[in-house]
Amino acid sequence: LALALAPPAALRYVVVHELCHLKERNHSARFWAQVERLLPGWEAQRDWLRQHGAPLKYELDRLVADIAD
Repeated sequence: LALALAPPAALRYVVVHELCHLKERNHSARFWAQVERLLPGWEAQRDWLRQHGAPLKYELDRLVADIAD
């Protein structure tokens, strides 16, 4: 759900990543080659998520807490 707060490019990366697992159920070189074919430059989005993933989850928790109060 926190991905709803992420930039569209980061969400696109996650969708492509997960769809590639339908063909390759691992993180092998074949898997990453498929990700690259579908989404060239995917590394920037993975890196963005690694850097901002925890703050996104925190923000989502904060928003949910505000609604629940």
